[in-house]
Amino acid sequence: MANQVSGTVRRIDFEPKSDFLQSRIYAHVFLTVKDTDAEIDMYTEDPMLEAAFLTAWRPLPSPDCVIFPPVIEVHYEERGEIRKAVRVVLDYSKSR
Repeated sequence: MANQVSGTVRRIDFEPKSDFLQSRIYAHVFLTVKDTDAEIDMYTEDPMLEAAFLTAWRPLPSPDCVIFPPVIEVHYEERGEIRKAVRVVLDYSKSR
């Protein structure tokens, strides 16, 4: 069963991963949990989930600019110490 967290995307790293003769790129996503200062990170190799995370990521162009990043709801599975995203929901109505 998947766990769930809601928050905003703080940072995305694309990192290479090598397994014998195969090399892949996966996304390492850092989230700030909604209504707390807690941070959580997770991984995904799914291009559709990577696109959702990139859509939710909003850099602020200046300190005076007021842009509310969308709240992203992420369902993930824990495999040992690694969290792997399995479902992503973008909800722009909760971004304020």
